[in-house]
Amino acid sequence: MSGSRDHAGQWILLDARFHLLAVGPSLYQGVSPKPSLDLTARRILLPQMRLACIDRTPRTEVLEDFGRRWVIRVQPILGAVSGQPVAVLGCYGPAHAKLPDPPLVGSWEWRVTPPGPDQQMRIHWSKEAFDVYGIPAPPGAGPHYWEAPQWLDEIVADAHRTEVQRVLERFLTMTSDALLIHNFAARTADGGQVRLRLAGRRDVTAPGPDTWLRGVTMRLDSAAAAVTDTSDSPSYLDAAFVLARDPLCAIDTLFEHVYLTSARFAELGVALPAHRHLPEMCHPEDLPALRAMLKQATADIGVPAGPVRVRLAAADGEGWREVEVTGSGIRLFGEPPHHVLCLVTAAAQPGSPAG
Repeated sequence: MSGSRDHAGQWILLDARFHLLAVGPSLYQGVSPKPSLDLTARRILLPQMRLACIDRTPRTEVLEDFGRRWVIRVQPILGAVSGQPVAVLGCYGPAHAKLPDPPLVGSWEWRVTPPGPDQQMRIHWSKEAFDVYGIPAPPGAGPHYWEAPQWLDEIVADAHRTEVQRVLERFLTMTSDALLIHNFAARTADGGQVRLRLAGRRDVTAPGPDTWLRGVTMRLDSAAAAVTDTSDSPSYLDAAFVLARDPLCAIDTLFEHVYLTSARFAELGVALPAHRHLPEMCHPEDLPALRAMLKQATADIGVPAGPVRVRLAAADGEGWREVEVTGSGIRLFGEPPHHVLCLVTAAAQPGSPAG
């Protein structure tokens, strides 16, 4: 880089491991910041950003560099639950200049408990994350969270749900804390869409049996999205959900939750709680048969399993809806496969004409 003012007035975003994510509108794939930043940013801004990650405190300083005075602003981005730094923003400019407002960056911490009766997948958001998504934050101090299956099914845009699920699978199956970056689209509260970029790592130092994933999400402008997004093509599974004239759902058999539903699934009158946890959605007497069908579907990919007749909790809270479920195993990421695409139809009642 030539000249000491190449990045003056541009906000720089680093993750907590000091890998470069963005400089102004330019996006980076987690590279070392030193080769990419100008000399002034390297000399006076990076040390202050490192200090902010240590003491977790925003700072504004006026510093001198080679006879010139510069104002710097640094803003650590903290996890909503842990309070630990997950990223840091920094900007510098001439001492007399007014720095631009920082870009909107939200933090998230995703907690995944082991499979079992009380299994949970929750994504805790900072207040800024709600602003990034264009969704009003719930009242109260927080931290606020989404159940991950609900977030994937209702917030992530239809054409991106399968690919985002692949990213989540990578997070859960990897044993290192390698940085993962992914661009996608999400629904806003007013019915529109926003282009987003998430960057995060699995916390391999977290004690206990729970898995923690931590990172940030930022908005992309249209130009940045067009240049950097390589994951915008819907998968065959996404296309199936868009085109389906029957109720479909996708089930993760390892954690036993429904994480995707087609538009016509709602016509079944089946409750879709935020957690989407099958043991709490299915009648206890029918759960063994449903599990057996799902196990068969994942054991023999490409061969339909079922149908099996089960009772699922009713959306109106009044009793159960009897449905027939046919499943076919799918591979999203890793082995052995543990995802099943299911066709769900209302069960024919005795004496009713054949459909």
